Amino acid sequence: TDPKTMADILQHQYSSVFTDPTNPRIQDTTSNLPQPTCRIEDIEFSTDDIMKAIDEIDTYSSTSHECIPACILKACKEPLSSPIHMLWEQSFSKGVIPQSLKEQFITPIYKKE
Repeated sequence: TDPKTMADILQHQYSSVFTDPTNPRIQDTTSNLPQPTCRIEDIEFSTDDIMKAIDEIDTYSSTSHECIPACILKACKEPLSSPIHMLWEQSFSKGVIPQSLKEQFITPIYKKE
């Protein structure tokens, strides 16, 4: 198959599963959703919960945007759990999670065939 035909097939598939968010004809489907029964301010957790969450991180996972390796985070989980808890508790009590804590960096890794 020639490259134009392949590109057309890909374009057709892409168009069939994605929509243009700037299209004024797209209806707002969020207005029918029920109101949440809890708020972010109602979420409670402890320093033990923080340590359990750190334990669930794969030792070889990539670093966060602060460049803290997972193995260091896991090794220092006890002294770090209290400051991490205070930061998240303050964010939740205000009902705001800083944008920097919602960001991820995804790096594709080429694999040889």
